[in-house]
Amino acid sequence: SRMHIVNSRNSGNLSRRSQAQTQGDGVSLKAYLESRELDAEIKELEGEDLNLEISIGGGIIGANLENQIIDHCINTGTMNGFIGLGGIVGFNAGGVFNCQLSDNFGNPGLDYIGGIAGLNVHAGGAKEGAGGIGRKTSTYTDVLGNQWNDFTSGTVAQCSTQEKRNISGRSYVGGIVGYNLSGAGMISNRNNANVTGAGDYVGGMAGANSGSILVAENGNANPAYAIAGNNGQGIGGIVGWNRASGIIDVTSDKEDVTEIVAVDNNVSITGREKLGGIVGINEGKLDASATDQSVQERF
Repeated sequence: SRMHIVNSRNSGNLSRRSQAQTQGDGVSLKAYLESRELDAEIKELEGEDLNLEISIGGGIIGANLENQIIDHCINTGTMNGFIGLGGIVGFNAGGVFNCQLSDNFGNPGLDYIGGIAGLNVHAGGAKEGAGGIGRKTSTYTDVLGNQWNDFTSGTVAQCSTQEKRNISGRSYVGGIVGYNLSGAGMISNRNNANVTGAGDYVGGMAGANSGSILVAENGNANPAYAIAGNNGQGIGGIVGWNRASGIIDVTSDKEDVTEIVAVDNNVSITGREKLGGIVGINEGKLDASATDQSVQERF
């Protein structure tokens, strides 16, 4: 399928028949990721993640699969009752560009909640060699005229959340993505909303990251917001838990800078333990870079 959803808006409310999902009431996350449709890399998922049954929900569409695009869409409605819930898409294995969440969102009893995507997944990762050898790439010109070269399955780029809004969940809660899995990419997104988790792994960009996140430098012009996980661990300004294969690169478009600000001082971060201004728990790579190239020229 090469479905494209462009210039769409959801203003309604969406909820399941009950606020809480019960065991046996969804789809096995492990089976779905290992299906022929996805062939995703799952080696960093463990324990309850592998046994989890998800019920995917999204403000625009539930699942966006490989070769499918969501571009310039907005959700102003409210949603709850799903495990794997995204303001735009619950489960993304395609491309999401220029989208926005503009309302309060989520439920404090549910996991894998993201302002744009609940789960961001790279399809085909299980068949690729080390370092992404054999990885398929695509080129796309978005509705704003930006050219995206060599983007891969599981890309969320230049999306945002509106200020003075609240995103809430239990664990794996992110302003943009709940869990960014191995091989998936987040490029130049911006969270402006408050993000709160009742459990573990809460971040301004992603609750947990096993893929790559490219973040533009955070300057004083941005609105104030809060990242909170008062009862849990792994709470960070960008990512709650950056796993072993996770890469976070904070970039500036000014080549002569001596300091790159990852998270500004107008962002408050609170948690029970293992919290950080940038990452709560870091097992992967954290880097900063300066270039005069645009985001589209780099990808």
